[in-house]
Amino acid sequence: FIKEYSESQENYINGETDGIFGVYSDTILYNLEGIETKVVCALDYSDTGDVIIGNPELNSLADLKGKKIGIEGVNSFSHLFVLASLKKAGIEESEVQFEDIPAHKVLEALEDGIIYAGHTWEPTKSAALKKGYKILGIAGDVPGIITDVLSFSTEIINERPDDIRAIVKALLETLEYLENSHYEDVQIMTDYMGMSKEEMEEGIDGIKMLDIDDNIKAFTKTDEIDSLYGSGKIITKFYFERGQLSSYPDFDEILEPKFVKSIKKEK
Repeated sequence: FIKEYSESQENYINGETDGIFGVYSDTILYNLEGIETKVVCALDYSDTGDVIIGNPELNSLADLKGKKIGIEGVNSFSHLFVLASLKKAGIEESEVQFEDIPAHKVLEALEDGIIYAGHTWEPTKSAALKKGYKILGIAGDVPGIITDVLSFSTEIINERPDDIRAIVKALLETLEYLENSHYEDVQIMTDYMGMSKEEMEEGIDGIKMLDIDDNIKAFTKTDEIDSLYGSGKIITKFYFERGQLSSYPDFDEILEPKFVKSIKKEK
């Protein structure tokens, strides 16, 4: 188990793993970089789970003009989230500076004066709030930007479809179990991750976990925000306008709905 997201990405890109729990926007980028990858299950939408947290003297994102901001990786979902949030606040990319800071090191970077604000999540979020730092922006302010998904290489999906289906089914059953036996699951995850119960519950409350019916919606071709096709258009439009894309991707090559559809038929 790898706790640092950037390390998980590196392992997947290098072919050390066949799949990755990650963010949808990064899966899109893998494909654009020639790493054929497909989403097989949508896990959750972030609301208050992902935040931009800043120094106590800051009152809003508008106060970040001319300041240095922490992101986890250039052109990553973290970068995209912060850029979209700043744009909504009327700040252009050229008006700020970025520093590559892993999410779990944002509080340390704030305390050392390296950055004025940074993108992070639990348990760093709660730790920073306890020390007086402020939430300046949340993922819910820019809907569609942060959706957590399970993705596998297209090659492994073609080679081992039964195994992939079994993983997706087990994952959805686990999410259902979490809904029905919340306390027990929180305790297990708390012990494993080395987080407090409050931090774990805050993290869970900050996302909308997706069940099988939500997944059917996610893999349905619409322009709605709860569709991976709809949110994918928002993500790629943002990258296209920044000049990072020369054309829009074919989402049928990025999304693989057959597993959730097959599991739904069993119910």
